[in-house]
Amino acid sequence: MCLPWCIILNNQSGATAPHNPQKRKQDMNYTAEQMALKAHIQAENEQSRRQMEETEGLWISMMTDDLQHWADYDIYNVEQYEAYLYHCCAYEIISDRTSKSHARSVLADCKTVAEMKAKVKFYAPETV
Repeated sequence: MCLPWCIILNNQSGATAPHNPQKRKQDMNYTAEQMALKAHIQAENEQSRRQMEETEGLWISMMTDDLQHWADYDIYNVEQYEAYLYHCCAYEIISDRTSKSHARSVLADCKTVAEMKAKVKFYAPETV
C-alpha cells in the first residue's frame, strides 16, 4: 500500500522524492528557466558521478531532476535552487552551533543568499 507521503523512485535520476498525488500536476508545461534548472541539476549529478568514479569510497547523493518536485517547493530556476540549497546548509551550520529553533529564527528574516552568508559568518566564521 502506498500512502501519500511514501517515497517513490524517480526513474530518470535514481533519486527519491515525496509523492503527493493530490498536489502533482500531470500536464504542467515547463518554462525555459525550469528546463535550465533541470540541465543544471543533471550537470551537477554528472559531476558527482565522475567524482565518485575517481575517488574510491566517496559517496555523493544525487539530486532529483524532477521539475514538479522542485515546483512543489516553489523553486523554478537555478537561482532559487541555489538559494534553497544554501539555506539548508546555513540551517545545519547554525543549528549545529546553537539549536534548531534558533537557526530557524535567525534565517527567517533572510531574503538573500548574502544575508544568509552573513548569518553563517557570525556563527561559524571558519565556514565562509
